[in-house]
Amino acid sequence: MTASDSHYDVLGVAEDASQEAIKDAFFELVREHPPEQDPEAYQQLREAYDVLSDPVSRREYDTMAQYGDEIESLQEEAEVLLNQEPPAPQEAIKKLKRATVLGPDISLLRNMLGNAYLMDEQPEKALTQFEEAVELNPDNEAHHLNRGYALRDLGRSREAEEAFRTVWEDDAGNYAAARGVAGALADREQFRAAHEVLDEAIWADDVLDFEDFFCYYDKLHLYLAQQETDALERALDTVVDMAERPDDRQYAAFMLVQLADELKAAGAFGLAHRFGETARELDERSVNPEVVEQIGEFRNLEEDVEAIMDSGRYHEAVQQMVAIYYDQFTGVMSERQAETATENLVQGLDNLMQADPDHTEIKKSLRRIRSRHPKAFDLNPELFEAILDVPDAELFVADCPHCGEPVMAEKGLSGEMHCPHCSGRVYSNGRGYEPLSAGGARSSPNDDCFVATAVYGDVDHPDVRRLRRFRDETLRQGAWGRAFIAWYERYGPGLAERLDGRRRLQRGIRWVLARFVERGLQ
Repeated sequence: MTASDSHYDVLGVAEDASQEAIKDAFFELVREHPPEQDPEAYQQLREAYDVLSDPVSRREYDTMAQYGDEIESLQEEAEVLLNQEPPAPQEAIKKLKRATVLGPDISLLRNMLGNAYLMDEQPEKALTQFEEAVELNPDNEAHHLNRGYALRDLGRSREAEEAFRTVWEDDAGNYAAARGVAGALADREQFRAAHEVLDEAIWADDVLDFEDFFCYYDKLHLYLAQQETDALERALDTVVDMAERPDDRQYAAFMLVQLADELKAAGAFGLAHRFGETARELDERSVNPEVVEQIGEFRNLEEDVEAIMDSGRYHEAVQQMVAIYYDQFTGVMSERQAETATENLVQGLDNLMQADPDHTEIKKSLRRIRSRHPKAFDLNPELFEAILDVPDAELFVADCPHCGEPVMAEKGLSGEMHCPHCSGRVYSNGRGYEPLSAGGARSSPNDDCFVATAVYGDVDHPDVRRLRRFRDETLRQGAWGRAFIAWYERYGPGLAERLDGRRRLQRGIRWVLARFVERGLQ
């Protein structure tokens, strides 16, 4: 026997020999070359028999004997493609598919192809390859684990759990299997059961050390999903104690920064900052200082918002605005939800400005926030500055003719409005209120700015009100102005109707009127 002999040559059997013939040949040769007398020959016999006596390994051996060089070359090229930066899974898939054509019965090739499909975000195709690998070699734990990962990616968590348990129940010390079971349970929000599985894996050897890090890291993720911040903080201290060696501290720091980023995305900025600072204390070289600094800024924002919400010195409407845009910033509220909430709030603010004699507190609150909590003010500076820029008006208070409740309005301005208490429609003449009929009839039918109201979409828009004041206080004082008003009252309604639905023209006229208000009505 020589080192270059095939396994068939070593045993002295034909390549198509039966399993029984292979067994008989092995035992006969072992009698001639017992291990205590001829250990080198025995080792060759043992290796040949182990490969050829197993149908799976025999098929792979036969394939590699025929196409081994080409398969190994394709496999090596695929590994390079998958491990480079950035990975090229599609190119790797092409090479591995060629390799599986040459070696369809090699489970490791199927497994590798499945991993390439997972990397390319094709879990369905990956699952097919992993199932082929399991069928070819059901004793390989990696095939079952990878099948579980593909099933999780497909949202089939119960089947994934079964795949992971196939390994875990046979090998309780297999951390990957335990983490897979816990992950599949967490997918179905069975957090307690997931914790129990991880704890069992962690304490399988009765020792808590850095080998348990990944299981403990998964527990941190579970606490994050459960929003159990106290448990997260306690677990963080444990992780720090686990990392004793420099290499362990370096890796722990890297992973804690990843979790800090997830906490930041979840809006838990204070906790994210603590995780980032802890990572920096473990190994400063593993942490990007800009990331920790950014998280610190978010923490400051969180503290600003909390101070605003807990303080009794800020108007409730302002607190609501800050809460809306903070929730949008943290992702709790979508942009569309924030827009809807803002519209409702603005409507409420409009009513508040009419009914609340202390509405100036809104501006005071915003000025205080701008001065003391600038990060909170920067959540929506355009809106907040626009509110601060609204000119203060002289107001009067009179009873609503419908409900008798006091209602505030601007002196000298006339027009239709709604009572903020009963929603009844009234007409303000700048000194008091007159009831409006259900059809909207009022004592002075020509007091609307028809075109301005059409383009602004609101009879009580501040710019519309200021235009009415300009009409009443300036234009009515001269003959030319009164002539223009008469012409406008005759043709304005028709012009307003022609603007209905013509959004581009409305925007153009609105822009002109806004410039007029800014420059001519100061």
